[in-house]
Amino acid sequence: MFEIKFSLSTQTKPNPMKSKLLHIPLLALLFSYLFTERSVGINLIAFHSAALAFIVYHKPERQWSRHQILLFSSSVSLLLFSFLHYSTWAMAWSWIALGTTAIVFQSNEVRQIALSTLSAFTGAFITPIQFISKITKRVFHGTPRKASAFLYVIPVLAIGVFSLLYAQANPDIDKAFRLVTGHFFESIAQFFSNFFSPSFWMTLLGVVIGSILLYGKFLSAYRHTNQIKNDDLKRERNPYPGSVDVLKTYYKSAVYTVGSLIVVLSGFLFFEIRDVWINFEWNGGELKYFVHSGTYILIFSIIISALLILVFFNNRLNFYPDNKLRRLSYIWLILNGVLAASVIVRTMHYIDNFALAYLRIGVIFFILACFAGLYSVYLKIKQRKSFNYLLHFNSISVLVVVLVISSVNWDRVITQYNFNHSKKAFVHLRYLSEMSDKTLPLLVRNADELEELKTTQEQLSHLDTRSSYYITKEDYQLRIEQRIERFNQKWESKSFWEWNLPEYLAYHELNRK
Repeated sequence: MFEIKFSLSTQTKPNPMKSKLLHIPLLALLFSYLFTERSVGINLIAFHSAALAFIVYHKPERQWSRHQILLFSSSVSLLLFSFLHYSTWAMAWSWIALGTTAIVFQSNEVRQIALSTLSAFTGAFITPIQFISKITKRVFHGTPRKASAFLYVIPVLAIGVFSLLYAQANPDIDKAFRLVTGHFFESIAQFFSNFFSPSFWMTLLGVVIGSILLYGKFLSAYRHTNQIKNDDLKRERNPYPGSVDVLKTYYKSAVYTVGSLIVVLSGFLFFEIRDVWINFEWNGGELKYFVHSGTYILIFSIIISALLILVFFNNRLNFYPDNKLRRLSYIWLILNGVLAASVIVRTMHYIDNFALAYLRIGVIFFILACFAGLYSVYLKIKQRKSFNYLLHFNSISVLVVVLVISSVNWDRVITQYNFNHSKKAFVHLRYLSEMSDKTLPLLVRNADELEELKTTQEQLSHLDTRSSYYITKEDYQLRIEQRIERFNQKWESKSFWEWNLPEYLAYHELNRK
């Protein structure tokens, strides 16, 4: 495996287990301080930077593997995109990437990104228990459990019982005892009142996050899968009598199934290309069935098609001497690629007539990931690759798609595109009025612009805009004015740790007069 040496990780670490027990509380307190009753801003960069530093510090090996470089770079990139675009998508994936990076950094042998992410999620339930167990062992190190009971529990009980007896025998002792116990119970009450405070729960969540980052381990059930470095399948012969006849029957069934499905899909694609690619015309109505229902069904069929090929090409069938099934599978995958392209064509028709929206953009990127998935299935069949290879290939594909999506301020793109194309596409004002605060300067439109927009939209479509699904230009203006007022108040009350670049620019653009 390709490896690079970095000087960030030290060769000798004094008692790393002890430093982990110290660093988890530090991360927990830092998390509580930065995020308790605060919105996300610079605090995200501060915490992630500290967390990445601890992850690198506790790295067992000095050398960095290719996957560690990839995950570390992705975490930093997502953190940068979160700062530049203040995107919920980028911020959510930055946390996922941070947890995945922590798992991958546990060993240079870790190479499965998807399973590392799964390990981080399952670690939320396991690692805090491990952390508490380590703390307990430190406290009671070298002391048997029974002896611990005598050393800690019994003396406390004995002091309490005898103090109560002596207080009953002497009024002065009784007065002092009531004074002490009164303060004690007040302290207990104060503790439980703070127990439900936001800072306590944020600290507890910080312990969970810190435990995942520093104690997280790759799932033991998939450790063997992770350590497989050779992605090529190995031929395994079945020694049982009659196994060859069973394999032949299975092969014939697969050939007939795939061949029949090719005929069915070819017929569907003929009408799809004719009606969607060539002869499509918008009559001014809604395209919900055309895009929503049809697109989701087609996406589901593409996924099922890829899974069907994987089921047929089990270990033994990959080495079958007849190549007919292999050739049919290639045709089947190509046709599904055309079907995926048809989904993009449907979505582009929707965008041309109803402008941009998050899900429409998401569908396009999802189909791009499907193209990568279909290509990986093709490589698996042609080069006789294992399922481990598929998982690894598609994990990296998904990571690339996530990074590309995170690199763009989609709120701004959607708002600008929809207003700029208002003479060709229907603009849904209710949808735009609910865009994030960072787009408020773009959402401000004067009465003349909105009146022109209304006239154009009425000429463009035959939609019934009287329903509650739509709003008038007056309602739109009122909504934006109210949102600007609330945004100004919220921004002016933010602390340093809540500062973010897009809202900072929006605030100054709105108030530059």
